[in-house]
Amino acid sequence: MRKIIFIAIAFIALFAFAIPFVDAQYGQGLDAEELHGVALRAGDAMKEWHKEHGSFPNLDQEVDEALKFVFEKVTGAPVPATTQVTYTGSTHSIENIRMSVDRSIRNASIEELQKHPPSTWTAPANSTVILTDGKDQFLIWTSVVSGTPMRDSNDKCKFVCGKLKPAQKEDDTDAADE
Repeated sequence: MRKIIFIAIAFIALFAFAIPFVDAQYGQGLDAEELHGVALRAGDAMKEWHKEHGSFPNLDQEVDEALKFVFEKVTGAPVPATTQVTYTGSTHSIENIRMSVDRSIRNASIEELQKHPPSTWTAPANSTVILTDGKDQFLIWTSVVSGTPMRDSNDKCKFVCGKLKPAQKEDDTDAADE
């Protein structure tokens, strides 16, 4: 009988202590699906930005504008008038969405990044980090409580990426009548 009681107590303790750790990687009440959903919506917004502008942002002012655009698309609400873009090095941020130009993603192996993301890929928990090459590629990862990229069940970095064809801009010149 003691053995059964001990096993029951151990079983209850296991669930009582294990359940809080299941989502501990994600923190702040967001689970993996929700975090990855933010990355997917940010990816859709980046595609829309590219379609409207012909390329991804490259200059600081363009990054600020694209960041505001993505923030509004992801949250479904306009950027509050009192909200300012903040800067940490070359990273532009609004709340937990960050964006920077990183040309190294142009030649990067997606498989290698999934297995071994750069040690520089750190951000506060639950951040969505958007990297763009300033032309036609983007890569988006989300950070977990440790500040590192979210990983899937195979311990690979989970991210959203895309390479779009350069947009053809229409000729803006007007033909003169002669």
